[in-house]
Amino acid sequence: MSLEVESLVLIPGERILFQSSGINVFGILKDERIINEDLMALIRVVRRTHETHRGSLEVARGPIGSGKRELKVSVTPLNDEGMVLILLADESEARRIDAVRRDFVANVSHELKTPIGALGLLSEAILGAKDEPQEVIRFASRMHNEAKRLADLVQEIIDLSRLQSS
Repeated sequence: MSLEVESLVLIPGERILFQSSGINVFGILKDERIINEDLMALIRVVRRTHETHRGSLEVARGPIGSGKRELKVSVTPLNDEGMVLILLADESEARRIDAVRRDFVANVSHELKTPIGALGLLSEAILGAKDEPQEVIRFASRMHNEAKRLADLVQEIIDLSRLQSS
């Protein structure tokens, strides 16, 4: 679970004994009752087995068309009378960041392959044109441009890495 965890203590009769201040943002409560059926099903399993269970919930982010929240859930029995502790963490931002990171890696891979491939082809062209000085100069100039492009890309990656680590 992420560091920002909201909590709820539920007692028999589905009454809330305690709720953390941020729990309402998840939209799982109405009139001090849990309205999410998936969460209620998990609570019933925990009460029946007397064991902690974890899962995921997808809940509406807000009113119409606002997207979904991905919540990690942990439900733990606190006693044999049906009191349970519910911990909820919004994993939506972490998932979004992971998707952005995957896209970035895919794009960087492509961007790096292009100048590397060009350098390989240009070096072959230079070898093939060794007796034509003008062609060698033209290919060498293009190689220089591709090498600069590659160096710029590597520097951007280094800069992004520094930003991410700070």
